[in-house]
Amino acid sequence: NSEAMIERIFSLVKKNAGNLPAGNPNVEKYRDEMIIEASSSIIDGIKSYLDNGKFSEILEFFKQCPPNCSLVKSISNKFASRLGRFYDIGMEEGRVIASALIPTALADLVQNASSSEDESFNVVSLLSYINGRFVDFNDVATRLSA
Repeated sequence: NSEAMIERIFSLVKKNAGNLPAGNPNVEKYRDEMIIEASSSIIDGIKSYLDNGKFSEILEFFKQCPPNCSLVKSISNKFASRLGRFYDIGMEEGRVIASALIPTALADLVQNASSSEDESFNVVSLLSYINGRFVDFNDVATRLSA
């Protein structure tokens, strides 16, 4: 169910919120909002890649989650820009906040989805949820395990 998927992603991001820069007044003021925005940025970033047919990048991401891959950079930039738009946080500061939170949250997401015995939260169910409609991702799962 989609609420459970959102909660799982949110909890992974929240778990990594300890990586946010300490002593930053904007982080202290907007911590909860940042967790929500980061979670949304992750879902939107993966959805954007799916919508644009970037399946090889998605597969690469779920196979090894390189911290400097294009998907991680794209999600980090989306998150930093949301911080600027909604919370008046400068782009440079937004990038620092994004780099502290997004790569580790994504690494956890990949690890959880890839190692999960839980059918409701694995790579196939995650991509199906984000894609917004049921798609047979068995081919994706087969290629991931190859």
